[in-house]
Amino acid sequence: MSDGRQPVISLVVATIGETPHLARLARSLGAQEFRDFEVIVVNQGAERALDDFEAALPDWVALTKLRSARGLSRARNVGLKAARGRLVAFPDDDCWYPQHLLGHVASSFGAEEDLDILTCATRDAEGAHSNGTFLARSEPLTHRNVWKAGNSNGIFLRLAPALAVHGFDETLGAGSGSPFGSGEETDLLLRLIREGSRGRFDADLFVHHDQVDRTPDAGALRRARLYSTGYGRVLRLHRYTPAFAAYRAVRSVTAALLAGGRGHVREGQRRLIWAAGILRGYAAPLETATGSMRPDVFAASAGD
Repeated sequence: MSDGRQPVISLVVATIGETPHLARLARSLGAQEFRDFEVIVVNQGAERALDDFEAALPDWVALTKLRSARGLSRARNVGLKAARGRLVAFPDDDCWYPQHLLGHVASSFGAEEDLDILTCATRDAEGAHSNGTFLARSEPLTHRNVWKAGNSNGIFLRLAPALAVHGFDETLGAGSGSPFGSGEETDLLLRLIREGSRGRFDADLFVHHDQVDRTPDAGALRRARLYSTGYGRVLRLHRYTPAFAAYRAVRSVTAALLAGGRGHVREGQRRLIWAAGILRGYAAPLETATGSMRPDVFAASAGD
């Protein structure tokens, strides 16, 4: 829809323009059966990074182009503030949507007026789960199961609650400038749940995303250092116990030993990096990278 009316869904796409798959995402959006949505692209790359995306996007799709400073969470917050829809989602620039997806999302929120969060898994082109381990069945979101309830590609929110908790923590996630290179979407979900938002994981829905880090090469090991530290950081921010953080680290050590026993040395190394990163992120001081402290963390610490 491009006639100026308020859309039902705002899709915020952050990009630095380095993926060859932007056009694939655009084609999948143009193929949606449900058309009452807008696309907000927040570009952190070259001016011409969006040429292929724009060329593949049908004219009927309302497109807004914005820019932001580097950082995935910063870009998403810029898009979040510009969103006009009642619902908002954050597809990666290298994911793609099944043609029925947005229709199912809109129907779910329309049928459940008290639903603020809907999440789903990601699957590759062959239908296998990608980029994570997911809940086996549909169920309400809690602070216990949120870790298996989807990544940022499969998160759909009502806009008002997302704005009320100030969107993403900009000290978390890729490009944040901090050691905490992941966890921003789980942190947002946990803050929403804490403020009373109701959410559920829908096992019947999915977003497409290619497999990542199946081969533990040097890039995968670098990402493991960033992602594991972010995971530990979010555990600490949301007051998970030291015992739980240690349990998650021990599980990674166990997986490393099993991988090593099978002769998968690099995979064992990746798992050990995860174990160390979880503990390092959990132990990091609560002050943010800019020297300030999140108000919710400060309030929790003061009450201890």
